[in-house]
Amino acid sequence: MVGTGDERNFHLRALSAIAQIVQDPYFENKRLKAKDEKSLRNIILHAKRKRQD
Repeated sequence: MVGTGDERNFHLRALSAIAQIVQDPYFENKRLKAKDEKSLRNIILHAKRKRQD
C-alpha cells in the first residue's frame, strides 16, 4: 500500500481493519459462500470492526 505523506498511517489502519475482519469466526464461511466479487466486497464492507478516526 502506498500513500501520501499526509496519510502515512493509512496502511496501518487498513491492515488493522483487514485483521479484524478475518478474525471473525464466521468470516471464512461467509467468504466461501460469496457468489461473486461484489458479494465478497459487501461482506467486507459490512463486517463488524472497530472503526478508527
